Amino acid sequence: MQKLKEVGYLEKGMVLVDVDGKEGKVTGLYGDNDFMMVEFDNNQNRRILWDWENLSDRVYVRR
Repeated sequence: MQKLKEVGYLEKGMVLVDVDGKEGKVTGLYGDNDFMMVEFDNNQNRRILWDWENLSDRVYVRR
């Protein structure tokens, strides 16, 4: 696994893993770099406003 901050981008199909081992597959990207919503696991209730500046160093990408 690699740190998401090192990867530096998001794309559909990426699986993100947090420090507790919780996983979520990116299934939707809406907006642009200034204002982006990210959807996980095809679930509209799992959409978040993405903020690279506040991203933890403990979020990883599993490929």
